[in-house]
Amino acid sequence: MKKLLTVAVLLIASTNANAAFYLITNEGNKVTVSNDLSIAVYINPKTGAERFVRDMTSTDQVDNYGRPYTSVGYYNSKCQKVKRCGERSLGIKMYGDKVGGANIIFFDSDFHVIKTEDVDEKNITKD
Repeated sequence: MKKLLTVAVLLIASTNANAAFYLITNEGNKVTVSNDLSIAVYINPKTGAERFVRDMTSTDQVDNYGRPYTSVGYYNSKCQKVKRCGERSLGIKMYGDKVGGANIIFFDSDFHVIKTEDVDEKNITKD
């Protein structure tokens, strides 16, 4: 019985270690975020996939509408070890209220907003 319990715990731990969040934007693009929020992959069926690495996280924020959110900033993985990179970066703003949902925000190299895509709560899943 002890061995069976050990195997069950290891199996649960190993499946949760690779867990991820899956977001589908209202434009039909997909974002996969690792469970620890360290890596995000943005997939646009027309342009392909872009990989992003976490740069910063801010928690317990409240926007101008009184909605609590957590934001995570990512830089393009092509920009690792590069001082000035022309690739766009990504931000995810996840709402923690009863409405839920998220915003995917793209920034240029000067951190100006290029594009924003919304994600409805029903289009966010986790495995």
